[in-house]
Amino acid sequence: MRFVVVEEGEAEGVTILTVFMDDEKHSAVPWVVGEDHDRFVRTAQGWRFKSRRWTQLFARPAAGAHQPMAINSSNGTKTSATP
Repeated sequence: MRFVVVEEGEAEGVTILTVFMDDEKHSAVPWVVGEDHDRFVRTAQGWRFKSRRWTQLFARPAAGAHQPMAINSSNGTKTSATP
């Protein structure tokens, strides 16, 4: 977590979040990784959320999801675009 005061009574912070899930083949693999970008405001009752923005950095494809394909222009064969 990183929090910075941007002006009197207002701050912003970034928190990195990793969600782990078990699948049929692996245990505790990263499923989603992202960042919460938060804005806070100081009130008479203390610090409160002003806004939150989620930035997804990684998501594991769902089982059976379509994988990108590359087409070899010399012979037209299709191969997986990802290793």
